[in-house]
This record gives sequence, structure tokens and C-alpha cells, in this order.
Amino acid sequence: MAFNTSSPAILDPLLEDNNQQEDEVKEEQTSTSKKKRNMEPKGTRQRNYSDCEDLQLCAIWLDITQDPIIGKNQTGNKFWNRITEKYMQRWASYTNLRVA
Repeated sequence: MAFNTSSPAILDPLLEDNNQQEDEVKEEQTSTSKKKRNMEPKGTRQRNYSDCEDLQLCAIWLDITQDPIIGKNQTGNKFWNRITEKYMQRWASYTNLRVA
């Protein structure tokens, strides 16, 4: 037994009206979402590292990645924490030498 999937002609005006309303709602949603994206505040970008700072970071990164004792047996957080600690130590000693 086959079912008739097409709508009866009497329902066509109702369905067309419903489709028009759906299209209007979609247009309103897209226009408001675009406005919201444009109104969102943009984040501020941090300044770049100086050449000296960049060289220090690269040297520290190499030291830590080639550490024979710890090697690859460290988590990502521990790895970057070690880099941060060493960088701060070296940078503090560098600025002390520069001031003195």
C-alpha cells in the first residue's frame, strides 16, 4: 500500500505562508548574528619579543629539550613552566648586569 506524500492542493497556501515565515526568521537570525560579531570587542595583541628576548627563549628551549636527565618524560605544563622559570632567572640576571 503506497502513501501519497504530496500535500493536498487545499494546504498549499498554508504551507507557502509557513515557508515564507521560516525564511524571514532565518534572515533575521543571520543579520543579528552578524551584528553581534561586529560588536564584540577585539582582544589586544601582546608586543613581540625583542631579538635579545627571542634568542634567550630559543636557547632555554634547546637546553630544556636536550636535558639528558628529564628528556621527554615531562608534561607540557611542566615543560613550559621550566622554560618560564629559566627565562625569568636569566632575564633577571641580564637586567642586573645591564643596570650595574
